[in-house]
Amino acid sequence: MKLFNKVKGTMSAVPNVEVNRDTVYIRSNIIAVETEDFKGWEYDEIQYKKDEYTELLQEQINNGKETNNFLGMQLVEKDTQIFGLQRDNGALGEQLVQVEIRLMMGGI
Repeated sequence: MKLFNKVKGTMSAVPNVEVNRDTVYIRSNIIAVETEDFKGWEYDEIQYKKDEYTELLQEQINNGKETNNFLGMQLVEKDTQIFGLQRDNGALGEQLVQVEIRLMMGGI
């Protein structure tokens, strides 16, 4: 795992992601800095080779797909549980109606 480096820059704006021909820079925690010696930006930066960054993105996509599949299975399971509860509630409701009819007719 790569670590961020603390960097200073004097460009007019600091992009969060900068893609060059063979490198990619990822920047975060960008703050404007103005001192007697320096006027610009300070930020955390990590540099990747373009191929390395592409692999990282693919890994994140694959992890996202796995997470989505897991969450989808969890939703199906919850839907099944809800359907079962609804079915049980329907059966209980029918029994309650039958009891009420018997009571109205003079007893059980």
